Amino acid sequence: MRFILKTGFLTLLLAAFVACSTAPKKSTGSEFLGKNQKKTPQMSLDFVYLKAQLLTYSGDLDEAKKLLQTFLNQENTITDKASDSSALKIMLGRILVQQEEHFEASKIYAGLLDEHPENKTALSEVAKFYYGIKNFDAALELYQKLIVLEPENENHLIYAGLVFYEKNNTTKAKKYFYTITKKFPKSSHLGHYYLGHLKREEGKAEASLWHYKKCEAVAPISFSACHLDHADLLQILGQEEKAYKLLEGYTKKNSDYSILEKMVQFSIEKQNLDQALVNLFEQEKLKPKDLELKRRIGHALLMQESVPEALSRFEFVSQDKLSKNEDHFNVLRIYKSLKKDIELKSFLNTLTKNRDLNSNFFIDQRYYLDKTDINFTSMCKSVKKSNRSHCYHALGLFSLRDQTYKKAKIFFNKSLKYNSKNFESLYMLGRVKIEFMSQSESGEKLMLKALKIKPEYSQALNYLSYNWAKRDVNLEKSFEFSQRALMQEPLNGHFLDTFGYVLYRMKEYENALGVLKKASKISPENAEIYEHIADTYVGLSFPNKAIAFYELASELISGKNLERLGSKIADVKKTYPERFKESPYKTTIGTSDDIKRPTRMPAAIKKGK
Repeated sequence: MRFILKTGFLTLLLAAFVACSTAPKKSTGSEFLGKNQKKTPQMSLDFVYLKAQLLTYSGDLDEAKKLLQTFLNQENTITDKASDSSALKIMLGRILVQQEEHFEASKIYAGLLDEHPENKTALSEVAKFYYGIKNFDAALELYQKLIVLEPENENHLIYAGLVFYEKNNTTKAKKYFYTITKKFPKSSHLGHYYLGHLKREEGKAEASLWHYKKCEAVAPISFSACHLDHADLLQILGQEEKAYKLLEGYTKKNSDYSILEKMVQFSIEKQNLDQALVNLFEQEKLKPKDLELKRRIGHALLMQESVPEALSRFEFVSQDKLSKNEDHFNVLRIYKSLKKDIELKSFLNTLTKNRDLNSNFFIDQRYYLDKTDINFTSMCKSVKKSNRSHCYHALGLFSLRDQTYKKAKIFFNKSLKYNSKNFESLYMLGRVKIEFMSQSESGEKLMLKALKIKPEYSQALNYLSYNWAKRDVNLEKSFEFSQRALMQEPLNGHFLDTFGYVLYRMKEYENALGVLKKASKISPENAEIYEHIADTYVGLSFPNKAIAFYELASELISGKNLERLGSKIADVKKTYPERFKESPYKTTIGTSDDIKRPTRMPAAIKKGK
């Protein structure tokens, strides 16, 4: 329906544009100029407005900006000077803000206010601009003026309240929000929503819940933010089941992607992967071409051992130009696990034919097709320079697999030579330096550089978080990075292990135990997770349980790591000699301890939302 309305509107604009361009021109003094005198092109204000609208809708902002600036700067081109050009200035201001040319936008808006001090549309536009660039005093002055000019417009009251909130004057902010709830009872959901947030910040949970319920009553379907924050607060209060039912009730009336995402998170935290998949499938109906969603569903299906269904998702993603290297590898791995050799070779050949796009995959033929007689370095030299970075990156991974770390360092450096912004090579070179060359500081700098290029690069976030936690440094930053990594991959057992280990280092032992137990169910063969569970039990003064998990971890490892675990077991026995006079009691592995949420949760509402 939205598409039909939009195309219809564009058709009307186009018709108006043609009409304006073919309409007879007004006679002006330029018609009586001599033949050799240049004529200035004449445009009406309506013509410029419609043409700029068309350019904006087609995404050509630069042309729209140029047209508007030309028209507004050259007064001699205006045929209807009596017309109000404020609409053009507002449009130009919006384009400048969109292109982040805030200084130019401020000049346009300052002139607009000088010319039209009582124009309510102009005042509102400029107030929003000032609010956006955090000039709260200027924004407040305009909103207070608008409240006088348009007393029946609740949006002005909302923004005035938000300005006071940003200025940390919550008393006045609440005054405006309460005014909305009393003056506009039928559209008071925003007032209740922000009051709920303020009460929550004050630690008044019951009052906050009351306002969220009032918000839901006024806008039961159209405003999902109330339900999201209501559920989030219930979750923090330990009422997870009630929170989930609240969201479930909303989805029966209206399918909302953000609500479903919250339900997915709830299901994962309850370790109910079946329910998480149900909600993921509902999200897929709303965004059938969302690549990241397809990836998540594919990974979840693999965990459920629904391999053919997972393959269908990864095959869909791998066909897209924006697909990641890992998407192709997932398809190859699944083909190999299903012993579909024909499909595997066909898919790999498709990838290797287009070396400019997928140069690293023909290198990995050694792994998938056992071709060991290929000169991979010469192959890298044969691809275009623009893609050699990926090729050398793959060679670096290859060298790591073969444990030739010096070669890996050389190849990752070559990858960066051809593309200094290859965040994957920066990350891997950082790992090589930290793990195999004892250059922690240099390696961390490379990883932080990778995160500047791609801020939500989950592998780098998780690695740095764990590296800091292991060294017992930067724990606040480690906590933040680990949470950000889990936002990208909530079902990743390694990431959950890192988060649990960070909580352990912060001495939040009960919360750490819940997260680590969850990680062990997702990655049951990971000895490190069991070791961290044992460390946490030591922190909780449960030596018997600690030794049981240390022993479980020792069954999965060998060498120096085994010696380290033996030393830890000995330390526990020395610390609690009275507990081990007889044979130690072993707890049943995998018993369900109460899983509590981390004490520090990210804010549900961003300031100024």
